This record gives sequence, C-alpha cells and structure tokens, in this order.
Amino acid sequence: MVELKIKISEIDYGAAMDSLLPVIIQHVSEGENAGFFAKMLGKNNAIAGVMAKAALAALPQNKKDEIAVAIIEKYHDEITKGLVEFARNKGISFQLDEMQVSAKE
Repeated sequence: MVELKIKISEIDYGAAMDSLLPVIIQHVSEGENAGFFAKMLGKNNAIAGVMAKAALAALPQNKKDEIAVAIIEKYHDEITKGLVEFARNKGISFQLDEMQVSAKE
C-alpha cells in the first residue's frame, strides 16, 4: 500500500477569492467564536469579497492554513478524482483509498 500526503505552501488566497469565498464564509461563520465579521460576511454578499480579502490578509498563518484545509476537504472528491484520472492518462492505474489533509505548524 502506498500512503500519499500532499504538502501545499505559498497559497495565493486573494487570487482565488471569488471561487473560494463561499467556503471561507462557511468555515469562518461556523466556529464557536464566530464574531461580527463572520456574521456580516454571511449576510452581505455585496461587500463580502472586499471584507474577506482585507480580513484574510490580516489573519495569522495558522488560521489561513485552517481555511485551506477546509477548502481542500470541501473539494476532496474532485481532487482525488482528478489525481486518479491524471495518473490513468499517464498509464498508471490505481484506486485512491484515502487522502489526508491537516494544518501543521
């Protein structure tokens, strides 16, 4: 059996903000300490993007990493399917049983 862990760094959250905003809002507003900012993002889509970019820039790296994990988990099925299809196109056939993602310091 082969265990595959994927390490990702240097994520440009700002460039992907439009497609990631719904996942970010969901992740931030679900926390037990969801404050005013998270609630405003969820209620006002007109300013959500601008506010999210500003807030994201101010977040500590460990919080940005938690958001990245939430995004990867949200798209887990599509990511694993893409990996398997890519390998199959290269003549490598396998079944991907598990992909682990976690935020590490």
